[in-house]
Formats: sequence, structure tokens, C-alpha cells
Amino acid sequence: MTEAPFPDSEPDVDHHIQLAHGKIRITQNAKADVWLVSWYPDEGIAGYPGHTYSSVGGECPNGPGLRDMVAWAMGQPWANRAGDFAAGTANEDITVVTEQVAELIRQTEEIAAKLNALRDRERAAIQQERADHAARELAEVITRLQAAADTLRASVW
Repeated sequence: MTEAPFPDSEPDVDHHIQLAHGKIRITQNAKADVWLVSWYPDEGIAGYPGHTYSSVGGECPNGPGLRDMVAWAMGQPWANRAGDFAAGTANEDITVVTEQVAELIRQTEEIAAKLNALRDRERAAIQQERADHAARELAEVITRLQAAADTLRASVW
């Protein structure tokens, strides 16, 4: 069990899984190619205040994705009824985790949609700014052409 600080890069995302007697936090630092899995049992539960496993030390796998890390964490004795830190039945935990992952996916999709809308508004604002700038330049050219035409007319008459 190792606490592994990574001062050179920020962790990407924390994924929290609430269990019957505590929670699990799974963090991936993609830049460092590291996973951290932390178990935080509720106060009064054996193992309190908890512990953290790191893929750097080989204490947890360096899974290719969140689903694999959740499966590994849920298979640990401290995360299920078979262990000393009893959380709930495996089916209850899988159901909770599945619901939480579905909620995370929904929230991620909402955030992506908001970011896309923001990007589209930003693009529209930039395009409008460019169009306004082009219109100002065109007005200046028209003014100069009109002045040149007036000068030409005056010299001809």
C-alpha cells in the first residue's frame, strides 16, 4: 500500500464508487500512465481510515480502462461481502457501480455537448468579429475610392 504523489502532472479524473460501508476512489493519471485505487471505509469499519494501491508499485493493475479498474477493485476482499470490510453483495455492488458508471457517462456526454455548444458559439462570435472587421475595412476602402473619384472629377472639370 503506497501513497504515490505525482507533482509533475495533475491526475486526470477521480471516479468515486459509493459502497454500503465506504467508498472507492479510482484515479488515472494518463500522462504518467498510473492508476491509484483508494478504499475509504466509513468510520468505525475495520480498516479505517483506508488505504491506497498504486499501479506503479504493482499493488493494483495498470488497467487499460476504468471498467477494468472497477472490476479489480470490486474483486478485492475489502470491497465485497466476502472480506472483513463487508460492503454489500456482489450483485448489489455491481448494480451500484453500473448505475454510477452510467451516470458518469451521462454527465460526461452532457459536458461534451456543452463544450461543443460553447465551441460553436465561440466560432460564431469569431466569424461575426471577422465579418465586422471586413465590413469596416470595406467601408474605409469605399471612402477612399469615393475621395479618389471626387478628386478625379474635380481635376477633369
